[in-house]
Amino acid sequence: MTDPVTELRHLEADLMTRASGIASQLAQPASDVRNTAVDTQWQGIARQFGPYQSCLAALQNAPVTFHADHQTYLKHGAYRASLWFKTRVLLDRIAAHTTQPLVTKPKLQAVDRNSDLMSYLTNSLHYLANPIAEDRQFSHDTQFPDIPLSGDYFVNLMQAAYRVSLAQSGKRPLRFLDVGCGGGTKLMIAAHFFEQVDGLEYNNAFAANARQALHSSQAEGCHVIDGDALEFDGYGDYDVIYFYRPISDPQMLTTMQNRILRQAKEGAIIIAPTAAPIAKSQAVLVAENIYLAHATAEYATSITAKAEQIGPDWRLENPQFDQALGFWLPLIKACHDNGFCLPR
Repeated sequence: MTDPVTELRHLEADLMTRASGIASQLAQPASDVRNTAVDTQWQGIARQFGPYQSCLAALQNAPVTFHADHQTYLKHGAYRASLWFKTRVLLDRIAAHTTQPLVTKPKLQAVDRNSDLMSYLTNSLHYLANPIAEDRQFSHDTQFPDIPLSGDYFVNLMQAAYRVSLAQSGKRPLRFLDVGCGGGTKLMIAAHFFEQVDGLEYNNAFAANARQALHSSQAEGCHVIDGDALEFDGYGDYDVIYFYRPISDPQMLTTMQNRILRQAKEGAIIIAPTAAPIAKSQAVLVAENIYLAHATAEYATSITAKAEQIGPDWRLENPQFDQALGFWLPLIKACHDNGFCLPR
């Protein structure tokens, strides 16, 4: 037997080719033909499990060197070996998956301790982050207090928007904007779905509380912008735009909404739980309270159908995680693009 490092190089090169082949199959529309092709190619990967384990065992008894590959296999080899079973589970989940509506959670009008746990906890966090949320002395005449949306429903909206983004192209990173972010708690949640998360806030006191809350919670990729939603000119920079009752005056709310839709890039995902009526020339509905800006009805229908076939999991990109995956990377990324992720 050649030295284990050389053997592992050869094995991982072969496994990378096979994993890439399955990844290309997973990029195709779901079908029995695709499932059969995946199963056929997986057999080649399954046969390499024993030899890979043997090489790792031999590596433990080999003289230690400071060669980069040697150190990599010592550091990540056992984890990569553990993914044979976990990846097969992902592929089985993808093969068995049926279409699932994008929005399945109810929008609660009031949240209390009898509500679902997610909504109760996020509602509590909302008032901890912004204690002056409903204090009228800190609100402007045309501004609603900082109103929470039920947490379980908001997470479902974020999950749905993530699935729609995968259905469109899957290109990352994506930029998210909360128009009227209040105390910033929605930004903390959105940061688990989107890489760059901004909140636009007109109320200086709310914005200050949001910054403090984001700093205290060590929320990564989140920023608060002081600004007026009726004058903001940066809506076209975002891939996902969310707003929920930031303005109390109906006419001003419509003006704000029209401004957002005029500037929004083609295909931008608009999440508007309390939107004024939206003309189809501005945006097309793809799911409850979720729209695609400047899209045709045919395109929106195709994206909805594709998004409903994508699974419910999500994970942001992580270079350290990618390095640990090694030869599994193209296959695991393809599973992610289908909405199925390794357990955290």
